[in-house]
Amino acid sequence: MTNRKHFIDKLNDLNQKVLSMGQEVLKTYEQLIIAFKTQDLEIAKQIIENDKIINEIEISINVDAYLLIAKQCPVAVDLRRIITALKISNDLERIADYSANISRYIIKTENDNETFISAILKLTKHFIIMLTGILEAFHNEDIEQALQINDLDEILDNEYTEQVKNM
Repeated sequence: MTNRKHFIDKLNDLNQKVLSMGQEVLKTYEQLIIAFKTQDLEIAKQIIENDKIINEIEISINVDAYLLIAKQCPVAVDLRRIITALKISNDLERIADYSANISRYIIKTENDNETFISAILKLTKHFIIMLTGILEAFHNEDIEQALQINDLDEILDNEYTEQVKNM
């Protein structure tokens, strides 16, 4: 196997790991909706446990990316892909932390605030659509789709301010 082929394979593995991490984060939000709707505290506890797994995936991505940089000295276009993977995995980890924090709320309050629950469910559904789109844009390297998702982020921020932050 040529050195370049080996590098490309490793880079593709890194990108696949980022996509897999994104799918895990999506699952936590889908589970979060179920936990809210069913008031199932066990699902909420599982989301908190899965956050640890997502944290480990981020660490693995970081190690893989740093090793690629250190061992291969990638050219600019490849270096941008590696840095993008690092940034996305960091953001995905933070996003997963939010689902764990919301799960802690579910456990703590046992769903005693219907207005808050309704708002979070609505925001979570919008978020799942956005995260699905951004993972697709990453996979397809589609800048236009990523920019469209970025525009949706402002809408989500405004809804959060309107429905949750100002409660």
